[in-house]
Amino acid sequence: CLFWLAFVAGLSPAAVHAGEIVKEPKLMIFVGRLAEVRELNYDCGRDCWNFDSGYRLKYSVLEAIRGDVHTQEESFDFFGHYGLPGFTHYETALLFVFKDDKASVMARYLAFPVTKTDTGTWAFCGDPYPKGTPRAERPAFHRVRFEMPVAASDITAAYRGDMSWRGWTDGMKPGRKRCSNAVLAEELAGYFRSRPEPGYKR
Repeated sequence: CLFWLAFVAGLSPAAVHAGEIVKEPKLMIFVGRLAEVRELNYDCGRDCWNFDSGYRLKYSVLEAIRGDVHTQEESFDFFGHYGLPGFTHYETALLFVFKDDKASVMARYLAFPVTKTDTGTWAFCGDPYPKGTPRAERPAFHRVRFEMPVAASDITAAYRGDMSWRGWTDGMKPGRKRCSNAVLAEELAGYFRSRPEPGYKR
């Protein structure tokens, strides 16, 4: 019932909690350097199953792209089906995080490993857009040279056997110095900022 009340009122279901209308969390988009990973253990009780694994991630903020990012470090939770998310296997990433007064949670499966280019911008190497996206709706790809080769994170080295990161390695292969089909972080933020939803625990 609450879902349909929210729908009729033109509000997101995330804005309804315990029968009350509450403020939706604000979206922050920033580039950060991985500082810490901690696995979260949840026991939801008898006859209850967690569909997601959870991690508390801490990133040093390197560049604010969108939203109110006023701190040097941001900690937030990630929940997902496939273990530790692939972007955490890289030193730096473009992150979409929802934050309110009580909690911070990453957008559902929305983050990209990025590396700084020799012109000072941040870029992802590869095609990040959903399958079937018309060419006219895709920002143009760029040829870039990275300031430093793409680097894997030492912090998540113990998780390298996890399948979750292997999908990135064609474009963002560690050691890569150049990319002929790069997308800039600003363009990723502009394209995806209207699409994220908070990735709450399921």
